[in-house]
Amino acid sequence: MSAYTFIVVNKIQEGVSLITLNRPEKKNALNIQLLKELKTALNKLEEDKSQRVLILNGTGNLFCAGLDLQEASNFEKAEESAHHLTDALLALYQTPLVTIVAIQGAAIAGGCGLMTACDIAIASTEAKFGYPEVRRGIVAALVMTFLIRQVGERITRELLFTADMIDANRALQVGLINKVVEYSQLEQTAISYAQQILLGGTNSIVTTKKFINKLSPTQLTDDIQKALELHKVIRTSTEASEGINAFLEKRKPNWGNRS
Repeated sequence: MSAYTFIVVNKIQEGVSLITLNRPEKKNALNIQLLKELKTALNKLEEDKSQRVLILNGTGNLFCAGLDLQEASNFEKAEESAHHLTDALLALYQTPLVTIVAIQGAAIAGGCGLMTACDIAIASTEAKFGYPEVRRGIVAALVMTFLIRQVGERITRELLFTADMIDANRALQVGLINKVVEYSQLEQTAISYAQQILLGGTNSIVTTKKFINKLSPTQLTDDIQKALELHKVIRTSTEASEGINAFLEKRKPNWGNRS
């Protein structure tokens, strides 16, 4: 069914579709083309009224390494990249489809963002999770908008300030994911969740999801617009330039004094 470059789309059973991030040579890093394809595919699935559940996974040895920093470090593409990441996150969060993400290997930065924008998250036992943005001189503004809704302020501060990777058991403990299974059981567990969801009333589940999304004290669309503006400002800062270049050059960044 797929005619995309960086994703693969399959309808795996009645009412259930699978989108696979398919850029393994770059650890499924989120470039502009992949993000555009993800949103396009999601829109097409929504148009098919028989579709009710979407499973999202990644090919290769990890789910997603986050935003493609090679591309995002290009000043001419940085703003476009930010807008497409925003669109993809909103599309996942707001789709009437119930979204189940299956994580293998690792979900990092924007990869964690995709995960937290989904309704249900399953991870394999060896999976790791992390938000390393501050170590690149960046603020995780866009993904923070979703993270804080999933785990609350205390855990958000820990994950973003320390930038440490956490394992699947810790992620389960803090509510970042729903379940940990062996890698061999990952796909079947996601399908089992989908089958349980299909037992519910089609429109009652859609309405339930819409109402859950409205219950936050502030509206997501307002928060993510603020986050996008901050993201664009930070991306053009001297510190972000130093942090990203240090990462790409595999050296320690030279941070200056606090402004």
